[in-house]
Amino acid sequence: GVDYDSLREASNIRYPDTGEEALDILLEFCKQGYGLVVFDSVAGLVPQMVDERESVGDSGQFAQVASLLAKSLPKIRKYAALGNTCILFINQIRANFNKFGMGPETESAC
Repeated sequence: GVDYDSLREASNIRYPDTGEEALDILLEFCKQGYGLVVFDSVAGLVPQMVDERESVGDSGQFAQVASLLAKSLPKIRKYAALGNTCILFINQIRANFNKFGMGPETESAC
């Protein structure tokens, strides 16, 4: 496990409300030259448009997340290279155990 209290004292942890805000924070960290930025979780990115509609989980959300990343990542990549920043994207996958303890199903954790 991670001791978040100790980590919080030594680092800059943020909890953005929207996907756009999260990617803006990521861009700012790259511009500031942070050595390592951990982005947790890609599955939890919720574009502002989806957040305002409160329709999380509809099939259009995935296309909007892809569009948001496609627009943001080229700029983030540029500043990450200039700032010598390593970005670690985490997309949590957890086992979905059925009542018999078998089954290869997994589910994305948001």
